[in-house]
Amino acid sequence: MGKQQRLEAVLNRALVFIAALATAAIAASAFASVLAVDGWQPLDVALLGIFALLTAWIAVPAWASLAGGLARLGGWRPAGFRRAEAEAELRRRTAVVMPVYNEDTGRVFGNLQAMIEDLERLGVARRFDFFVLSDTTDASVWLAEERAWADLRRRLGNRVQLFYRRRAVNRERKSGNLSDFVTRWGGGYDFMLVLDADSLMAAETMVEMVRRMAANPDAALIQVPPRSIGRRSLFARFQQFSGALVGRTAAQGQAFWQLGEGNYWGHNAILRVAAFAGSCGLPQLPGPRPFGGAILSHDFVEAALLRRAGWKVWMCPELGGSWEEPPPSLLDFAVRDRRWCQGNIQHAAVVPAEGLHLLSRVHLVMGILSYLAAPLWLLFLAGGLLLGFQQALATPEYFVPGDPFPVWPASVAADALRLFGLSLVLLFIPKIIAWIEAMLDGGLARRLGGRFHLTLSLLLECILATLLAPAMMLLHSRFVIEVLSGADSGWRPQQRAEGDFPLVAALRAHGSEVAIGLLLGVAARLLPGTLGWWYLPLAGGLVLTPLLSWATAKRSVGAWLGRRGLFLIPEEVEPPFVVVRAHELAAEEAPLPPRDPLGAVAGDRELWSLHRSILLAVGETAPDGDALDEARDKFARGAPLTGKEQALLLADLETVERLRAPAAGRALSVVSDSTAENPRSPALA
Repeated sequence: MGKQQRLEAVLNRALVFIAALATAAIAASAFASVLAVDGWQPLDVALLGIFALLTAWIAVPAWASLAGGLARLGGWRPAGFRRAEAEAELRRRTAVVMPVYNEDTGRVFGNLQAMIEDLERLGVARRFDFFVLSDTTDASVWLAEERAWADLRRRLGNRVQLFYRRRAVNRERKSGNLSDFVTRWGGGYDFMLVLDADSLMAAETMVEMVRRMAANPDAALIQVPPRSIGRRSLFARFQQFSGALVGRTAAQGQAFWQLGEGNYWGHNAILRVAAFAGSCGLPQLPGPRPFGGAILSHDFVEAALLRRAGWKVWMCPELGGSWEEPPPSLLDFAVRDRRWCQGNIQHAAVVPAEGLHLLSRVHLVMGILSYLAAPLWLLFLAGGLLLGFQQALATPEYFVPGDPFPVWPASVAADALRLFGLSLVLLFIPKIIAWIEAMLDGGLARRLGGRFHLTLSLLLECILATLLAPAMMLLHSRFVIEVLSGADSGWRPQQRAEGDFPLVAALRAHGSEVAIGLLLGVAARLLPGTLGWWYLPLAGGLVLTPLLSWATAKRSVGAWLGRRGLFLIPEEVEPPFVVVRAHELAAEEAPLPPRDPLGAVAGDRELWSLHRSILLAVGETAPDGDALDEARDKFARGAPLTGKEQALLLADLETVERLRAPAAGRALSVVSDSTAENPRSPALA
């Protein structure tokens, strides 16, 4: 790192973190004066410590957003990161890899087709090879993937290479899927652009990512933060709007202080294959799940390992053209966050690992705190409630010996109100900075619905986020407790499809929130003076959680607001080609996965030939011989088969051969060591 880069890193990080710590210190000092009015108790000390930590936690993104926003307005560019020439030729080979796991096949291959057509529009599609890396366990979805891949291959002809591979054994989940790709075929590629199953990227962004990687030989990873698009429910639309307006400012703030010690979000990023292969072998954490075993949130750890090896990791929020789909409801959000919570808490075992860069440890700790913050807030609120009851039960002493005049209790209401105001300012600074930027940028304001509508949308977003915050706090607190008690999240496919659900289902799902809210409301009314009023909004939000969860999941509500110019995003006002094309392809009626996978293969000569050719090319054997023998026996007797047994039989070449008399069929281009042109890369360490 050069002198200028070191100086920039020190100044940028000092600006953000010293300002955040100073803010926390000032707030903690003011809070200490409030607590000291009636003397110090152990509970006061605990509350002060939690308050200081949480204030610092919300101050970091506030100051980072402020610094990042000012830097963007000033045209700041990080030292040591070279921008590529606008028309630089693409000389490097890039693999675009999409791991999938029991996904909506039509949407997956529709997004791939849209991206390929977008690259063809620029005339650079031949510089990219596409890989669908399946870990699917549902036999029906597996066959649907094979058919969708074959159909898209026929439509593409020889214009673009599109490969498909399904693993027989899902070792180490998504990280193992990518490691398997790198080990088998990564040696033939300079770069690897990693997508998620719901990812979409503009061709201009993909090309620029390749050019920037080529222009920065010390960079191993460039992350382009994905923005949420494509959903219609109110819950999704307010997330999409927040990401389009506030997310860009938050990402710029992160880029400002992270510089070349950035982080990896797991997808919508480009990696240098040689660096990944040589640095990112993930260990098995010691002990049983949920703390041990395979690392769930592998992305943070892989970024840390790349930095340990001396590679740079950059975030480029200015590129845009990077998208994903948000969870359509609060319930779906909770399912996803439960898995992320477990993965982030696992990082506690990685933080002390030898040789990690200091900032990599900071990223890991911040990831852990993103979930621990919720139970800390809960403890803080519970402690305040307990302190209030202690004061209510205490007998005030108005006279002290030797003093004939009464001593009235000091009022700290004004100090408490100022602290509350400071907390609100810190929470809303990123939104305020983003709003100012949009108001100054006429083009951005127009793409967000116009200055009036974006302002109204932001106010509604703040109201919704505030109403949902108590439920989020309880959900994350429950997740942390579950993980610490040893409950494993498992590996379930994400629910990406939208759909309303009855209010009764929301009441069942959020019954605990309602019960806690009612108890809190009763407790708040028993507190002395005005203290109870501070807890009533929190109690009200919890009681309303089922109604909020049900209403925000409704597509009709989101569509109604959209027609009135609210929660609009640029991709709706001026949709790029790839977004329009992906939407068109998603609207096409895709063939449904077969109800009887084995019967479908036996009764369809073309499908049988396709499936058989893929098994021959991949060459993996069934992992569990005893389970396979049992499945064969049940199939021979005509006994009902479980989904796992159907998948085992479809992965068994001998069984597939017996399903139908051998027929000649042209083998399509599939991923295998023999068909892929690429030599093997070094095995991951």
